[in-house]
Amino acid sequence: MTASAAGPKSLGEFDIEQLRKFRNMAERHVRSASARALAASADPSDFIPDDYLAEFVDLATGSWDEGLSLVTAFYGDMPVPMFQSVVEKGIKNATSYYDELLRAVIEKNVYARKEPIFGEFMVGNAVQYGDVRPLLSRLGGGSAEPQVQLAGGITSGNTMREWLRSNGIDTNQKIWLYGYDDEPRRTFNGHLQMDGLVFDSWEDDGLLISPQDAWLRRTHYAPGDHFGCACVVAPYIPNFGDEYELELPTV
Repeated sequence: MTASAAGPKSLGEFDIEQLRKFRNMAERHVRSASARALAASADPSDFIPDDYLAEFVDLATGSWDEGLSLVTAFYGDMPVPMFQSVVEKGIKNATSYYDELLRAVIEKNVYARKEPIFGEFMVGNAVQYGDVRPLLSRLGGGSAEPQVQLAGGITSGNTMREWLRSNGIDTNQKIWLYGYDDEPRRTFNGHLQMDGLVFDSWEDDGLLISPQDAWLRRTHYAPGDHFGCACVVAPYIPNFGDEYELELPTV
């Protein structure tokens, strides 16, 4: 159930799409600032212009507009409105964080970059999905801590979920989506095997760590449990689409 280039078919796939858009933008910004700084023999963080933040605001605003359009296409018009002030607050919060993110990524990945030893990651890239995951969480009204489970993005974050819940659309079920299968990133089979898995609890047997992934030092898988993770776990609405579960081998 990896996302396809044809566009999102679910809320989870939409969040994966946004995760990639923001990662690609941050990668471009970091590389641009670093190249200009190298030519001037200066600190790359001094070459982060206001244009970068303006581009982020445009993308964040557009992502929210797309997300709301997607939800209404799935479920119809909602009697309880999504308050624009709540969205604007989330965008403002995330914009400040994006400036901090760029500076932190430059310091960490440009000056002393090391490729992760385990898990998936994008080889040779300055910005990994683990860098932008907290950003998308803030944008969606959730925690900025990457280890917070189901922190969410635009359509799976706290803001959208509360709006859906207030309109009678809620579920305890969750669906795991591995992400795009067309990216040059190292595959993490521990997460790939759960692509499309529908589960009720973070202690579900389907999320049990495989022996070869003991380096994660946890009992169950979770999105963001290693730095390069590009997976999304989104609310699963049973009456939207057919349930798709994978049969996992016993160990």
